[in-house]
Amino acid sequence: MKLGQIVDAYKALDEATVKELSFDERMAVVNAMSAMRATATDFDMFLKSLRDKFKTPNLEEIVSKIQMGKGLTEAEVSEFMVYNTPVNKAVNAEREKEISIEVPKISRDTILKLIGENGWKMKMMEVLDFCS
Repeated sequence: MKLGQIVDAYKALDEATVKELSFDERMAVVNAMSAMRATATDFDMFLKSLRDKFKTPNLEEIVSKIQMGKGLTEAEVSEFMVYNTPVNKAVNAEREKEISIEVPKISRDTILKLIGENGWKMKMMEVLDFCS
């Protein structure tokens, strides 16, 4: 399976509310997360290193302007692209890597309960499909 699938599933389960799940269902979620944690954590560390190594001198100021909806000069756009293009390329390549990992199963019923309890769209079933 692809690394990106593991990262997305781990993030979703980590942020999920599980109040309506039974003890056994909660344990299935915890066990699946435990199996994915190291992979997801390694990916987060990869992202941090990647961002640090490609960071440009004015990147924080540029990102702040983008977040506040302010316009960028041509030079700022160019500097942002010097950062953003290789970072996105590396992230996408990493997420596409095939990895071998055994994840304990979560029943489809439990996944459906998670979708309902967390107000997720049904497409979340695709993200968690390999867990079932």
